[in-house]
Amino acid sequence: MQPARLIEEVDNGNEHSGEHPMSNMITERIEQFDLNDLKLKAQTEIKLRQQHLTHKAEKTYRDITRQQQLLMGSLKETPKKSLYETLSRRFSQAAEVMQKGPKPIKVGAMFLNDYASYFEAQHDDLIAPPIDDYDELNVKQVNEALQELDAYSLLKVQEYEEAHKNRVTVLREIERLMTR
Repeated sequence: MQPARLIEEVDNGNEHSGEHPMSNMITERIEQFDLNDLKLKAQTEIKLRQQHLTHKAEKTYRDITRQQQLLMGSLKETPKKSLYETLSRRFSQAAEVMQKGPKPIKVGAMFLNDYASYFEAQHDDLIAPPIDDYDELNVKQVNEALQELDAYSLLKVQEYEEAHKNRVTVLREIERLMTR
């Protein structure tokens, strides 16, 4: 009920003119009530903003930690990936050139092809997802296995999935997990 309306009702019930002593008391109590209500609303708003800021700070911390994990993992493997990829390509190119030569050189080309295959396999091992038998798993099985992975491992799975099967459901789950 509005303060003015309450005062009117009390005043209308009063037969003599002038201010009713009850109206002053009621007005004071209503003002007191309004102040308490405002105080409670302000405290609630402050609490909600604190919770929001805390949530935002926690999310920022998780994002920074995830980026740090991705960077550290990437820095560890990038030189090896580049080295294996380069060696595999160079041995393959050399083998191609040697295949065009006389028979004794062609035998050497077979060895170079073996080396190229070895380094290619090493490279593939580095880019393979960190889940055993990944290519044989269905979407549900992959999504269950993703729950146990850290941010860098999730990134490796994401890169592999995009390059191979490109299953939308798996990629969405990886995105969801990376933002947790």
